[in-house]
Amino acid sequence: MQIRIAKSPHPQTIPQHTKRSSGHKAFCQYTKIACTNSKKVLFTSTDLKKLAKSLLKQNKHELPNVLEIYHLSKQDIANGIRCPDCGALPMLRMKGIWICPNCSYLSTNAHLKALEEYVYLYGTEITNKQLREFLQLPSRSCAKEILKVNCKKQSGKGNQTIYHLSDDFN
Repeated sequence: MQIRIAKSPHPQTIPQHTKRSSGHKAFCQYTKIACTNSKKVLFTSTDLKKLAKSLLKQNKHELPNVLEIYHLSKQDIANGIRCPDCGALPMLRMKGIWICPNCSYLSTNAHLKALEEYVYLYGTEITNKQLREFLQLPSRSCAKEILKVNCKKQSGKGNQTIYHLSDDFN
């Protein structure tokens, strides 16, 4: 299927492998009808931008429940930051830097991989206490700083604050 773009002299193709959603189905049905006369300009670039924005908004994917799939419990998970260099657990946080007690490797962002793993294990919602347990952090303020930098939004106040981690790690 080809859709001609008003500002382009050549038709461009919308890929068929996009995630299907109700908006995508409606769009496909509309374009099948509209594509019967391919000599006319069907969509302006503004229309396509609006369409792309709408499709991206509706394109939500379900994360697999890794604990359920592999029949694991929370106690089966080794908490802490794994050293990217030697693989030892846990790394220690000192003055904004992760330090491996095994090989002395230093990192400022070793927690990012652990946050990604948290999302696959437990979902995108996390509290300060849950982060401290998962990363083995003793400091509430250190955990709060990591959450503020790495969470797209938060809800609640005080001890009831829930942070929302991103599930897009590409």
